[in-house]
Amino acid sequence: MYIRLFSYIQNEQLLLRDWLDHHGAIVPWWAIHIVDNNSTDDTTNILQEYKEEKGINVYIHDDYKLKGSYLTQLMIRYKAQESILIPIDGDEFIVLHKDNKIIVRSFIIQSHLNQPTMVIITVYQPIKHINRQI
Repeated sequence: MYIRLFSYIQNEQLLLRDWLDHHGAIVPWWAIHIVDNNSTDDTTNILQEYKEEKGINVYIHDDYKLKGSYLTQLMIRYKAQESILIPIDGDEFIVLHKDNKIIVRSFIIQSHLNQPTMVIITVYQPIKHINRQI
């Protein structure tokens, strides 16, 4: 059983490398799917680098109004193959909580997915969290 991540982003260069490295430690690189909405900053170059070096999946889609439909269609392609498909924004970070511990290593998450135990996957937005504390 695998987790696949799907994100629709635009101009996310500030967090993108951290986002990719964080989630690349949780899921296999090939399980990360990013749709770029014609970014005008360095996002497209960063995505191309990670596509070539790590094997992430990158798609270009320029109609922001249809982003939900496009992402849904993309996820449907993998629905039969995978158990968990997660849409996530480029400023959200997934963490796994079990027994009051945050777990971010892929093999630990994969082992928990195959056990009859409850795990909580949390999406964390660090920038919004920091802004609330100021």
